[in-house]
Amino acid sequence: MRSPSVHLREITDDNRDAVRALRVRRDQKQFVASVSHSLKEAAKKPKANPWCRAVYRGDEPVGFVMLSWKPPAGPYKG
Repeated sequence: MRSPSVHLREITDDNRDAVRALRVRRDQKQFVASVSHSLKEAAKKPKANPWCRAVYRGDEPVGFVMLSWKPPAGPYKG
């Protein structure tokens, strides 16, 4: 039997709530922002060309990826 594949999907009105509900383990919270916070930041900085996708295993959202194709110049702050 084959296990479901992992793939990326756009975040839409149909899956946004399920993706926002994703949480990391308590011991990982210090390393990554929540999905909701990340999506809000992406909306505030469209010039950074944010690229957000939900990670799915089969039909279940299991993760979130956000990249910036044009990050601001200078040292990272945050």
